[in-house]
Amino acid sequence: MPGERVERERFAVISGGGIIRQAMEIDRVIDTPDGRRAFEGRILGPGHLVHDHYVGQPAPKGNQQNPITFFKSPLDNRKCNCGCGKPIERGDFLPGHDQRAIHERIARVGTVMDFIAWFDQTWKADEDQQGDAA
Repeated sequence: MPGERVERERFAVISGGGIIRQAMEIDRVIDTPDGRRAFEGRILGPGHLVHDHYVGQPAPKGNQQNPITFFKSPLDNRKCNCGCGKPIERGDFLPGHDQRAIHERIARVGTVMDFIAWFDQTWKADEDQQGDAA
């Protein structure tokens, strides 16, 4: 797995015999004791967009010796969740845009102190309701 490229990937598909056999969401890439790199994450099942799009289909680069290859996917066309509309390849936000999204929401409530008071009141109300249900 090439070093920098693998760090940007969000999903992996594993092929055998020229067919995609499994799909996974990558949480992190780790170094193994033998000097290789491995994915940690979760196996995706039916109902997940990536699984349904790829598993059981021909491998994008055909039948290759290495079951893990990189390819451009139509599912890569995602946008930053802050609302800026810019494309992202991995994660939910462009660098720093998570903070931008948080501060935009704080500004809708008022000051940081207003937001903290609102959050604490709302969170406490949710906890009180859960306690009443128990």
